[in-house]
Amino acid sequence: IKNMILRTKIFTLFFLLGCFSNTIFAQADKQYFFITWGYNNSAYAKSNINFSGVGYKFTLENVIAKDRQTPLDNKSLFGTYLNIKTLTIPQFNCHFGKRVSEKWAFMVGWDHMKYVMLTNQDVKIRGTIDKNVSSPAIDTKNYAGTYNGETIKLSPDFLAFEHTDGYNVVSVDAERYFSIYRSNEKYLNVVGTLGAGVAMVVPRSDVRLFGTGANHPWNISGEGILLKTGLQIHFTKRIFLEAAGKTGFTYLHNIPTTGRKGDKATQGIGFIEGVLQLGFKI
Repeated sequence: IKNMILRTKIFTLFFLLGCFSNTIFAQADKQYFFITWGYNNSAYAKSNINFSGVGYKFTLENVIAKDRQTPLDNKSLFGTYLNIKTLTIPQFNCHFGKRVSEKWAFMVGWDHMKYVMLTNQDVKIRGTIDKNVSSPAIDTKNYAGTYNGETIKLSPDFLAFEHTDGYNVVSVDAERYFSIYRSNEKYLNVVGTLGAGVAMVVPRSDVRLFGTGANHPWNISGEGILLKTGLQIHFTKRIFLEAAGKTGFTYLHNIPTTGRKGDKATQGIGFIEGVLQLGFKI
């Protein structure tokens, strides 16, 4: 409940600023550029992660992961969420687009989520791991063997796996609008939205395999598709509030692991997002 109250305070503040900057209420224009900014919480489907390199090739099945949104409290409200230097630390969404008609808009967007594998979970493993893998060699110790669906614990000395700076989905989207309500005085406009997009995934992956790895640089790791539905409330000529739900699937085919040449992981990630954001018409 505290988080909901504090999130409401953030958007109330921006709403009041918008009201002061433009006190004339009006029906939304049919064509305009816009930018949106907001924050998300996300959840992920269980995922298979495939690891390969010199001396090993194995799959971890049905791995569980969660997001890592910055906690919202009185300190982080002004120290992080409303601090221009740290706006991008929480899980955020930013889109820039153009409404080209009363019913359609096109945009480019950046959904910054965070994907954190739960440590010490038990999963099934299939494949082979030699006693020494990679180059230079890494001693795999008691993890060496051939596996056919046995259970293994994902302890930190075996695997730490995150996309936390982040699981970045950069997309090109099309959006369709449906008028739901417009007041007689044209002070208020409520619009439903449906959208879809194609994306590339640019994560910064923090991976340690057999104790070796790093917080690797950002790289283009994969592609994906997105679907979205939402509700926009246009308060003034220049500002609107949007609540949206998004779902998507991405396939990451180039995830760095140990940092050595030839060592990598692949993974398909299904996700859902809840998004709350403000929009400003330009």
